Amino acid sequence: MIKKIAFVIIILIILSYFGISIRSVINNPLLKENLNYIAGLAQGIWENYLKAPLEWLWDNYLSGFTRFMWESFNNLFYRFNVQHQG
Repeated sequence: MIKKIAFVIIILIILSYFGISIRSVINNPLLKENLNYIAGLAQGIWENYLKAPLEWLWDNYLSGFTRFMWESFNNLFYRFNVQHQG
């Protein structure tokens, strides 16, 4: 956590050294337009290409595997707990 905070502070210092104002960058209309374009593009790729196959994969394979792994973990934890208590 401390490393992340220090990293952000260092980045802010570097930006300030080069005279880059974060406020002006964030309020830049061109940046907002580009970010909206990228967000729309990502949403389109998700909706048109990725969502259906990944939902099918999750419904048919991964949800069962996840449930199996979770139940196995719970059983192992229960046996470990019972073994060490009694």
